[in-house]
Amino acid sequence: MTLTVTQARLHLYTIVCLFSFVLMGLSARRLQYTTHLPRGDPLNQGRDFFDTSVLILLITSTLLIVFSLFFRWMISRRVESGFMSRLWFELVVLWTLWAALLVGAAMATSVWPDLSFCSQFNACRVLQTLVAFCWLTWLPLLPLIAISMHYGIVNRAWGWFMHGWSPWHDNSAMRGSMMPRISVMTQNTTA
Repeated sequence: MTLTVTQARLHLYTIVCLFSFVLMGLSARRLQYTTHLPRGDPLNQGRDFFDTSVLILLITSTLLIVFSLFFRWMISRRVESGFMSRLWFELVVLWTLWAALLVGAAMATSVWPDLSFCSQFNACRVLQTLVAFCWLTWLPLLPLIAISMHYGIVNRAWGWFMHGWSPWHDNSAMRGSMMPRISVMTQNTTA
């Protein structure tokens, strides 16, 4: 069984979505802990605070969930509905979220480069896992961007619909496996 480019993109969006769910949960857990420190906690002398990098990661992971599900739906159902289904829109969103995730991951890694000294504490294990999932979520965005950039450059397809990957498909393998195209645009059928 050969994996088509569209199938690879759908799998990558699924991976991004799953990793983003984990990253969102870890970020929310860290924010909940730091904004509700128990009395006598040695962290920050027990005074509540929040980490800017964790807030960036929480917002970015939430946006990644929304857009990965949205793009996955747009591609798998071959939806054609204005600018949000265009290749350029997908790339703008991917580049923006890639940069935001890179900033958040770099900030988190610079603040907590090595937490092995405190791995017996749950808060440190959460941070170690959070930093790992920052980079694991960032990684599959690179091939998604590369595939879309390559397609846009080779075919001058910046204004095309993001599902329009027919030049790279084996059309005989696609018959019966792809969903019919859905057009959300209203058409005037009166002549």
